[in-house]
Amino acid sequence: DRRNWSSPIVMDPSDTGTLYFGTYRIWRTTNQGDWWTAISGDLTSGGAGTFGTVTTIAVAPTDPDVIYAGTDDSHVWVTQNGGGNWTDVSSALPNRWVTRVAVDASDPQVAYATFSGLRWNENIGHVYRTENAGASWTDITGNLPDAPVNALVVDPQYPDALYVGSDVGCFYT
Repeated sequence: DRRNWSSPIVMDPSDTGTLYFGTYRIWRTTNQGDWWTAISGDLTSGGAGTFGTVTTIAVAPTDPDVIYAGTDDSHVWVTQNGGGNWTDVSSALPNRWVTRVAVDASDPQVAYATFSGLRWNENIGHVYRTENAGASWTDITGNLPDAPVNALVVDPQYPDALYVGSDVGCFYT
């Protein structure tokens, strides 16, 4: 499979024997890596040029059936049934590299997506939040400096606290 130079591998927060790996699709193992099964089709636009890989995966801590994935060609996807069906929820999001998806520690419908415009020579940070599993998104970039955003962590004890890593530093809200 096509793979990103930094392909995501994520452990299910509720089951340490279950791991997810991203290529151009999502793979899952339930036996600590002995056997892998594809749980999605191609989540990209088909690998045009140098794009076409999954760059980030997030499993909801309170519901392992809810999984979000982002790609280097601007797609954010969600499944709410463990990979049985995937929905592209990226139509209202920037056409940029998805650097991170993160799920709220207490509500699987709340998620965040960050973006980088570095490949497009755009130094604007993008941070979006959904409260309905991607049906709609709100730009919460706020006063972040003009720089690509690469990481976002939701504080597991205080879900309103977010930590963002960009090309120019770490920020907290």
